[in-house]
Amino acid sequence: PYALCLDVSRFLGTPFFHSMVARAQAFTSDISVLIDLETILLTDFISTLNYAYKVDHDWLLVASSRNVSSLPFYLSDDGKNWQRKDGKTGKGRYLFRVRIGIRCDGRMLMAWNRGELPLHTEVLPPFLYGKGIHDPWVISEALSYEFRFVFDASWTGLPVFSDPSTPSNISFDDCDLGTKCFQRVSKAKSRMVLHILKLGYNVLLSDVDVYWFKNPLPLLYSFGPSVLAAESDEYNVTGPINLPWTLNSGFYFACCDASTIAAMEKVVKHAATSNLSEQPSFYDTLCGEGGSNRVGDNRCMEPETNLTIHFLDRNLFPNGAYLGLWEKKNVKQACEKKGCFVLHNNWFTGRLRKLERQLLSDLWEYDISTRMCMHSWHRTNSEICT
Repeated sequence: PYALCLDVSRFLGTPFFHSMVARAQAFTSDISVLIDLETILLTDFISTLNYAYKVDHDWLLVASSRNVSSLPFYLSDDGKNWQRKDGKTGKGRYLFRVRIGIRCDGRMLMAWNRGELPLHTEVLPPFLYGKGIHDPWVISEALSYEFRFVFDASWTGLPVFSDPSTPSNISFDDCDLGTKCFQRVSKAKSRMVLHILKLGYNVLLSDVDVYWFKNPLPLLYSFGPSVLAAESDEYNVTGPINLPWTLNSGFYFACCDASTIAAMEKVVKHAATSNLSEQPSFYDTLCGEGGSNRVGDNRCMEPETNLTIHFLDRNLFPNGAYLGLWEKKNVKQACEKKGCFVLHNNWFTGRLRKLERQLLSDLWEYDISTRMCMHSWHRTNSEICT
């Protein structure tokens, strides 16, 4: 495919986002890409575009840049190769200079194919590039009208972290909800999330008993920075979903911005002195004891960090007690009919009982022989990729 990469440095001053999109769409290239000057394209970027190009549908690809304070390479004199400090040439080839800086503002790369369907249907507001919510707006448009598949390529080359502080004396069968073992393990999760946020990565924490029906990341990214989007544990069908201790710390999305990091530091500090698991610390710290920081029926606002906590729609992110979904004759069909992104296998105790319930409901996508996930996410015109 022929791709047009539009470098924002070509615009004078701070451009309007809609003018950038209009210029990109004026070309006849197969794929248009909007990229910030400070972004380094790694070698798997082209292969990702080639993969997306094969999809037999109009699509929008988004990716958040990783943030680094230094790079163990420097650009060669001709500006075409990265070289290590020992003078050896790196594998990647790049045709533009870049500037490295610490940034967690979530500025994204966007790419889309030149298809039959529009990129957006509403009139694009006059956002200033880098100073508004233009990225979430475009993603929300694509998701709302379902004209295009939305791919999140942020996880290409997914980093893996090993947490040396994780408790080692964990019992396989005696670490259920309410036990001392469970308290130690749950508190390790928030400490690790905080560590990863400080490294410059956004984090989607999803417990192992959360089943995914489809990729929730594009929707979660649409909330923007300084918002922690989390599952609600409220099971009553009517009424507020942000009541005390209803914030479920088993499924939430956190951006690596200053507000979120500061708030997570408070959660970790609170949990360290608590005799309970980490989940009550999340609510009491972010929403206030007794819900003093509640805003409306589905949000909280942490006053010291200005972090908004958004409780996710339970029809899309149901907990294990909502609407009796786990008691349905065909759990998978019932959830897919509602449009669920995930289903949490909580409000149910016992590791073996949970596993049995999930297996009997055909909500288990793990191949024990290959130790691989069997979930099929994207269907192309010639293959199913797992």
